Amino acid sequence: MAPDGDGRWLFALNSQIAVSFERDVSGRVVAMKLYQQGAVFELPRLGVDLPPEIPLDQLCKYLGSYYGEELKETVEIVIKNNYLTLKIPGQKTYELRPPDAKGKRAFRVYDGIAICFNESDTGDVKVFTYYEKGSMLEYSKVAADSSASRRF
Repeated sequence: MAPDGDGRWLFALNSQIAVSFERDVSGRVVAMKLYQQGAVFELPRLGVDLPPEIPLDQLCKYLGSYYGEELKETVEIVIKNNYLTLKIPGQKTYELRPPDAKGKRAFRVYDGIAICFNESDTGDVKVFTYYEKGSMLEYSKVAADSSASRRF
């Protein structure tokens, strides 16, 4: 069986699941993507460190703890696998895609959820907005961590 027009290989027993492969400039497979029910799981090959999409020093201003009044929870923005990542207590971590034209950073695993950092004219980040299924939640920065070494 050959891949479809998007380069996805459909599973023979369940055509709702597919995989695709990312290659480096030499043609070596460096990662696999698994597609299932609208989610996309990115799986780097063991021993392969994918380069950051955005230089890590440019992500420092986003790092830190944020508090959401509505849910009364504190979340963290950290760097994981060279990606900006939302860490919610008691849940998984959610790596983020680079911002789209509106500044929204979709979850890497599911693009129906996103966050958008609200930056001041000077570039400071004090708030982010969380978007999911038509609803929005605001989180205010309570503790900054401007170190690119702040990794999870």
